Amino acid sequence: MSPDHRPSDSETTRESRPTAAEGPSEEFVQACEDAGVHPIRHEALWKLYVAVPDGAARSNRLEWLMEDHAHWQLFESSRQGDEAAARAFEKHWRRIVGAFVGRRLPPQDQEDFFLRFLVLVHERVVERFQWQAPFSAYLRQVMVNAWRDEAAKRARLSSREVELDEEEQDRSETWRSREPSPERQLLARESVAALRSALEELNPIDRRIVLACLVEEQSGQELAAELGMSRGALYQRLHRAKRRLHELVEGRGTGRT
Repeated sequence: MSPDHRPSDSETTRESRPTAAEGPSEEFVQACEDAGVHPIRHEALWKLYVAVPDGAARSNRLEWLMEDHAHWQLFESSRQGDEAAARAFEKHWRRIVGAFVGRRLPPQDQEDFFLRFLVLVHERVVERFQWQAPFSAYLRQVMVNAWRDEAAKRARLSSREVELDEEEQDRSETWRSREPSPERQLLARESVAALRSALEELNPIDRRIVLACLVEEQSGQELAAELGMSRGALYQRLHRAKRRLHELVEGRGTGRT
């Protein structure tokens, strides 16, 4: 650069801005010591500090980083068996996670999601966290990724349940629209006893599912809630129970046991 060259305002800003290569400033080191930050982490936190965009308030950033490190220390204390630290850490993240999933999950599923989040935090922080990002930001990303996995899983289940619903509805409508011939009516009457006997051989839950879906015409959603299972699991059991009934009735008709 020529001695006569005058740096632009943007160049002046870049030159006056601290860089990672310069190493932690005295002010930064003092703030770390006051916050109880171990010296081995000074450099990593310094890199986060100098990454603040131009124009941002660095004093606020420094204070926030020290608070973020204190939150990491709280987590570490909880991992070492400090129950008070564990309660404080969980209370803090229960609020954040609750606000995040509040409009995404029904209330009865939110606690399960929070517990899965805690498991992921303990797995991923221990294995991967090296202050490549602020601790709180890293945990928020864990939360977002956990939600993406949950949303994808729910989408797959919902799609499968819709397919099963449509399949059962098509079969039901076909069955109802078929007007039986006199011969079929006679055969049906003769098969009632065999069908009743076969029903008795099903286990109680499968028998309840068959009767509720095919006789009482109870909705799959209501029955699944009553039995504490998903609609997908319900229809899978219905399909297996119907196949078992068919085998039992056919076996009696041919004399097989």
